[in-house]
Amino acid sequence: QLEESHAPRPPPETTAGPSDAGSAAAEVRAAEALKSWVQAPESSAVLFRVTDRRGLPIGIRTEPHEKAPRAGKSVFPGDELLVSEVLGPENGQQFLRLADGRGWLYTRSPQDGRILLEPASAALAPAEQDVRRELEQMLVTSLLAGGPCPSVEASD
Repeated sequence: QLEESHAPRPPPETTAGPSDAGSAAAEVRAAEALKSWVQAPESSAVLFRVTDRRGLPIGIRTEPHEKAPRAGKSVFPGDELLVSEVLGPENGQQFLRLADGRGWLYTRSPQDGRILLEPASAALAPAEQDVRRELEQMLVTSLLAGGPCPSVEASD
């Protein structure tokens, strides 16, 4: 499952007043406010998957180090997360900044060194990668043709 972002925030208020309504300055301020509200996905973001073999949640940290305070939220095995920055490796440990701004995660357990997160493509078995590519292609083909999003039925 792809980690969902928080509920959308309402657009920020613009500073345009009645005297400058329709002016170029008001339009620029409105465009800047809207641009800060609409967060386009990072083109350099990387998808990671939580793969802890022990199945434990991982606490999100406020800073990129193991002993940083927790941000109050966790991620769970199977979660897929967009990562905007990767720091390290430092002694085999990498720190991942979540693209949605919630904080940082580390890729290895500080207790026993087990892998907690991996790039999503590395976390998928080859057969899963093939299925994912096929589904992505079906979706792109359908959307380019102007059709509805194809549904996928589970097989037993």
